[in-house]
Amino acid sequence: MTVEQRYVAAMTQANRIRLAFTAQFGERSVGMVEWVDGSGNTVDQLTFDALIAMGYRLRVAVYGVRLTAGSFETVATVWPREAPRREEEPTLYRLDRDGAAAGSASLASGSGGGAVAVAAASSGGTIVRVGERPMGTFPESVQNRYSGP
Repeated sequence: MTVEQRYVAAMTQANRIRLAFTAQFGERSVGMVEWVDGSGNTVDQLTFDALIAMGYRLRVAVYGVRLTAGSFETVATVWPREAPRREEEPTLYRLDRDGAAAGSASLASGSGGGAVAVAAASSGGTIVRVGERPMGTFPESVQNRYSGP
């Protein structure tokens, strides 16, 4: 392997290889391969033309591109540059105005009656309990009741 080929091989072993983009114009394929370190920083980017000039053979496939030089082979695939992030701590999004959930609320129905939802403040949150419904409308079925642990 040449010095240039060893450079790409060493970079591939130390970092994650990624197919940044590819396009085809008639018979000509163009694209760019990049190497990303563990912190998400780009270490290097090389175009298909640059890799070919370094002595690599490229084969574009549906899954990405295969780079070959001598006995060294690697595959660059497309993957999202920024991984989906999970929040470190769960966040409670309030959809009401400050203090609007305190007290009780009546949920009206067409007949003027309604279920009463009783809200009680508890350690910065709100616990909602459903009271008795008038005339037994929409009764809780036995299989949907929570009996606790």
